Amino acid sequence: MKKGNYVISLILVIIAAVFFFLANDFPANIIENVPGPNFFPQVIAIGIIILVVIMVYENYHSTDNTPVLDFGSPELHRSIRTLIVTIAYSTLLNIIGFLIMTPVCLFCLMMIMDKSKKTKKMAAAIITTLIIYVSFEVVLSVPLPQMIQL
Repeated sequence: MKKGNYVISLILVIIAAVFFFLANDFPANIIENVPGPNFFPQVIAIGIIILVVIMVYENYHSTDNTPVLDFGSPELHRSIRTLIVTIAYSTLLNIIGFLIMTPVCLFCLMMIMDKSKKTKKMAAAIITTLIIYVSFEVVLSVPLPQMIQL
């Protein structure tokens, strides 16, 4: 197992432990015999720790010497572009608004996956945004982020 895998495993265990203990600060459960609001985050944290232990065990007994990250791989570049688009979307959503940012984000994400059929992708992004907008704003009366008025 590469040193990088040990580092990633340690980071994941630390993050899971932090989330596990932060979930203890959630409000107490009002209803008896029903899991409280801290139940699900703690189950996920325990699941992550179990999966990390399995990963460390399997990698320790593995003879595979493939690199941890191949910085030239197209999959890594695609993942980084996806992360950048997602961060930009979540940062600009409350400034630019849902109706503008969502179709742009969806279109960009679809283009990252495959560069063909741009017109169909733009139509899919707009239709998806409108369906979400109508579902939340009109049917459920849940407000979505609006553009900041200057």
